Amino acid sequence: MEKWTELYQEAMTESNVTRLPLLLDNAIDAVLDEIEDTLTRPNRQVSDLARALNDLRSRREEVDGLKSAPR
Repeated sequence: MEKWTELYQEAMTESNVTRLPLLLDNAIDAVLDEIEDTLTRPNRQVSDLARALNDLRSRREEVDGLKSAPR
């Protein structure tokens, strides 16, 4: 398994809201680095990375919303 996929899985399954922002940042950075490295790779790889990045960004928005919501 590639490093970006490990970080993606960890960020998408983490339930500890305290740890989640750092995990999301690390996963997003890893996916972006992989995208840069895959400009010459098959389209399927790029498509998988784009989907992963969108998933991570959506999860990041959810976490940010939880932090700003009144308790």
